Amino acid sequence: MRMKFGVFSFQFIYRFPRIYQPKPCCRCRYAFRAASLMLAVILNFLYATGAPAGVEVVINEIYYDHPGSDSGYEYVELFNQSTESFSLGGICIEFADGRSGERRLYFKFSDGDSIAGGSVITAGGVEVPGAYPGLCVLQNGPDAIILTDKGEIVDRVGYGNLDLQFLYETEPAPDAEAGSSLSRKPDGWDSDINSADFAVSNPSPGQVNFYCRDIGISFPGGDFFPCRGEPAELNFILHNYGLRHFTGTVKLHLARPLPYCSSIPLNNLEPGCSVSKAVTVPVPESSDSFVVEAFLEGDRGQNKANDQLVFSVLTSPGLLVINEIMYRPEEGSSEWLELYNRGPYEVNLRGWSISDSRNRSRRITGSDFLFYPGSYLLLAQEPQSLLSELMMRADFSKNRPGANVSVPEVIGVEGGWPVLNDYPVESDMEVITIRDRRGRVAERAGYEDLLDGERGRSIERYSALVCGSMNGGVWHRCGSNDGSTPGAENSVSGRITASLTITPNPFMAGRNCSVEISGMVGEGLEGFLVRIFRMNGKEVTRIFGEKRGAHYYSCFWDGRDSTGEPVGTGLYICAVEYFSSGGCVLGREKKCIAVSSGAPSR
Repeated sequence: MRMKFGVFSFQFIYRFPRIYQPKPCCRCRYAFRAASLMLAVILNFLYATGAPAGVEVVINEIYYDHPGSDSGYEYVELFNQSTESFSLGGICIEFADGRSGERRLYFKFSDGDSIAGGSVITAGGVEVPGAYPGLCVLQNGPDAIILTDKGEIVDRVGYGNLDLQFLYETEPAPDAEAGSSLSRKPDGWDSDINSADFAVSNPSPGQVNFYCRDIGISFPGGDFFPCRGEPAELNFILHNYGLRHFTGTVKLHLARPLPYCSSIPLNNLEPGCSVSKAVTVPVPESSDSFVVEAFLEGDRGQNKANDQLVFSVLTSPGLLVINEIMYRPEEGSSEWLELYNRGPYEVNLRGWSISDSRNRSRRITGSDFLFYPGSYLLLAQEPQSLLSELMMRADFSKNRPGANVSVPEVIGVEGGWPVLNDYPVESDMEVITIRDRRGRVAERAGYEDLLDGERGRSIERYSALVCGSMNGGVWHRCGSNDGSTPGAENSVSGRITASLTITPNPFMAGRNCSVEISGMVGEGLEGFLVRIFRMNGKEVTRIFGEKRGAHYYSCFWDGRDSTGEPVGTGLYICAVEYFSSGGCVLGREKKCIAVSSGAPSR
């Protein structure tokens, strides 16, 4: 591809025998080498007598997918393979779209620009000292970067699953994930096979891509979202980024959130391989985030740039929580999520994103949007349709005593709607993740199908104060007659109080005929409904309580579900709702019931 006949011929001498092996006799092998050397001499003679001047500059590193917003952080690094300084006048870096092949100018060097022998130069990257400014945005692949000299292609690197063969050399390089770059290994080596020449690595603009001895640390915690006040396990990864096997002892230090040190022996760790080290740390109870600072000491190689990590982690429940989900609406209606700002200050949603269990990520909005404390916000598949439905519901509810007739704010998702009930084959759980503009997980809701095919009913979060990463007990089928409670308190919200009693608890179904559930109610309350849930949020049965005194209600549960079948052994959630004479829910309480039936919980 490049006008470098001499360089290509000597690479050919040493690489071609790996592909075509002559018969293993010394005479044939020496004859083959001699023929290759003769070919090299001929090509160099042609180069010296009639070929255009060789361009010894190649694309050395590409960084095209920065976590969060890419703009300004992307860069392309060039490497001068020769030992002499090279003038860059007329050299252009172009971006090529992987679908259409359309090329756009990324940067053009002027006549006064040059690159020293054996060194690198960078275009783009707002944090790269001395970098030339990029003129367009690099997309996240599959795409290509092309280097031209006065309009003629001298190097090209395609990455990702490319169909257009003219965008890459032999085979495209892999597609790097956000925060990683594509780097030649080693620097400047070019076999005209993109997949063989480039590896995914940590960004290293203006520096050596790969050292001979190099151990680095990373934390692949893109989905890390720990519960407040509970221990969390940090799984650090120690990588051999070097070109040689590594033997030595590395010390892993943790400065925050607590002091920690551990020696980790690395015995003959191969290049490109890694080992993991788990560290359990306490998560602060009172903070919505905490900072992790980890670093390596000891025999860790020549490169210090990848020996330290500092990153912040958001905790659950966060300032913003997913409070209600309508994933199976009535035909012709809209899917939606209800968000609740439980924090003390507004949250700007600009640059935030939402994704489903298959990581289909969508940007919520690219503009400033302030989400105020104590308020609700609906993200909807069809915002105008949903808003019309809510206004009609509010008009209808005006004449109902005690009804909440407020209409919450409704917006769409700028990047397109995710899939809320498209369960992956390998799991029965959908996972909705919301990330802030820095790419950190700010909220995550994992739920099973609790509706058994019913349409027009939502699932609700038990409480905005519970951790969304808990196993079970977070999501429940909405108990409202309307099927959902957008912009209002959830029908399953509850608080633990002393008035609700469950006797006996634990409940042994084989020994006790039933368990009594009772509560004290205040003035104006005329109803008492008990709902039993499994820990995964699925409703087991409903029981209406009877008045046993002036303010005392109770009912009995025999340990069976709504079909009359005995429930299994395990923990169940008892949710009690107190009604007014008009049928409005005026109070809620919850407690757990431990059931022993001789059979495992289903």
